Amino acid sequence: MVLLRRCANPARLTKLKGVIWKTWSTEARQNLRQLECLGHRLPEPSLDDIPEVRSYPATYSLPLNSVPDRALREWVRLTAVELQAWRSPRHLTLLDRILDSSISGRTLHLFFSLLRAEMARTAHPSWLPLHPPTQERPNGTEFPLHCDLWQPETLMNVYDAVASDQSGESLFLHIDKLIAILETIHGVPPTHAHKVRSALRNPLSHNAYDKFYDLLHHRRHPFRGELQKQMHHAALSVFLDRGQGYVVHDRTWLHGHATCNQRITGQRLYRLVFATRSQQRITSLHPDH
Repeated sequence: MVLLRRCANPARLTKLKGVIWKTWSTEARQNLRQLECLGHRLPEPSLDDIPEVRSYPATYSLPLNSVPDRALREWVRLTAVELQAWRSPRHLTLLDRILDSSISGRTLHLFFSLLRAEMARTAHPSWLPLHPPTQERPNGTEFPLHCDLWQPETLMNVYDAVASDQSGESLFLHIDKLIAILETIHGVPPTHAHKVRSALRNPLSHNAYDKFYDLLHHRRHPFRGELQKQMHHAALSVFLDRGQGYVVHDRTWLHGHATCNQRITGQRLYRLVFATRSQQRITSLHPDH
């Protein structure tokens, strides 16, 4: 089975180069439409803490036995297996038509909650998947380029309640470009690029977002202004509309968004974070982390 298939660039973004566009496979779209029809019979996902792992946010979760249709339950189960068998993409994958008139944001929320619960059922505590809520923020908010640095490395984001004026464009920057920028800015210590590389390459025992964010954006760095300017200039900037999104390897791509002129609500986007089998095999070779 295949969850996503290649598709053409959306008409508005035909000139966008260097990315791969994907959408639901025919089978996935059919099953999600069925989930949409059954959604009123499903309970709301619970928001659960993860005591096994330090510094993790609460995550939505919904047991697979909540789905009354046996065939649909089996499809969700197999999809969870498929996702864990993925090879985390090192290229930038953008998503299109993930939401439409027949697949709502709530249905995607239910789907991600079901996947999260099913993957967590068999996952090692070090690689527990996440479907975390989106933090609400006031208008005029930006989110500078960053990596989330949860232990799972694959991130799937889908937008729903986006700004009507197309502000808050998504930003993407490959880690190789970041390292090149760090090595050319006057005043950046030679050890700083090494710290950035280490933060992205070393296996994690807890969430390391704050530490990595400070390496790039802390006010104590005299080179902060120049670094942020060059990062923003080098980043790919694209407004992703409702139903669009992306899949990235969180250690390969920095991501963020430009200033959003409208209030950011909890329905702005839906996130699924998970570990592939290949990541789990690599991490298992470093038992001390």
